[in-house]
Amino acid sequence: MKITTFDIFFQTVIILDIYLIHSMTVSIPKRVGLLGNNNVSLECVYTKSDCETFVKLAWSRHRIGDLSADILANVDENYNVALTNKADYLKKRTVVKFVPGVFTITYMYVRCEDQAAYLCSVSCNGDSTAPSAKMDFQVLTRPKPESSSPPSPSSPNLYIIAGIVLVGIVVFVLIVAVTMCIRSKSRSSLRTESTISKVEAHKVKGHKVKGHKAKGHKAKGH
Repeated sequence: MKITTFDIFFQTVIILDIYLIHSMTVSIPKRVGLLGNNNVSLECVYTKSDCETFVKLAWSRHRIGDLSADILANVDENYNVALTNKADYLKKRTVVKFVPGVFTITYMYVRCEDQAAYLCSVSCNGDSTAPSAKMDFQVLTRPKPESSSPPSPSSPNLYIIAGIVLVGIVVFVLIVAVTMCIRSKSRSSLRTESTISKVEAHKVKGHKVKGHKAKGHKAKGH
């Protein structure tokens, strides 16, 4: 029997079709988180037509500096979804959800510690292999809005500095004015005392002259 090129092509298509039906494909769409009160969902997407019983379906996370990855959540053979004991601290800010074909973990509040490599592993019907997908999740900070407002309180306040300088100048001027006023009064009092002294000296001198004149008259009478 002669094998034609068409026969080879047809057999190849059948083999590929069987492989695609019974093989598992796993993927994780790329996601980026925004630090703070912002929702972000990490989705593990798998495809296999005859996946009826799970052997393994789990989310794990490997942070920089950790010796190994921590399993965060999994799905059992009864399709029950739950966080693991190691991820118990995430209960207040995460939600895990499963529908056939998609296993999702959602952060309702993103922290810096959530930045890590995330791994999703899926295995069905006693398969010896567990295909997986990996995604590096990055956490970004919200950019600060540009503003033309006056300098913030944390920066030097020019108005306060200018006010301090102005107060210093006013105090200096007042001190100079008071000093000049005191000196002026002191000079005025000295002049007054000098004038009084001169007047009294003239009076004393006049009394002396009058006394001499009176004595002269008395001498002439004798």
